[in-house]
Amino acid sequence: ILVSSFACSPETADLEFGFTLSHCIEKGNNLAFHLMQSFKPGETDAVTAHKIGKDLADSLLNGNYEYVLGTHIDKGHIHNHIIFLKHLFAEKYFKSFTEYFFSSSEFNLRNQFFNQ
Repeated sequence: ILVSSFACSPETADLEFGFTLSHCIEKGNNLAFHLMQSFKPGETDAVTAHKIGKDLADSLLNGNYEYVLGTHIDKGHIHNHIIFLKHLFAEKYFKSFTEYFFSSSEFNLRNQFFNQ
């Protein structure tokens, strides 16, 4: 198994995903997505498949979502699992920043200024 991630640690991704979700205003019912990418037997090696999976995740998610990528070789064919959070990775910092450092009226003024 090869494992990598973005904006979280593979060892604690469940906790970090939970932290992000705890700071989201609206969660909804679907909290994450699971993509699978399979390769034909002999089509590629595990290291190359992992790089292809990482490139796919990076291009699809554009640095906005936490994800974990696992490449498996245990099924007779190499395949990737990409699990990513539905909510923007930046939301947890944005909400935390506004909640802890600005009053709502001060935030609204700043928000109006920066969104013109």
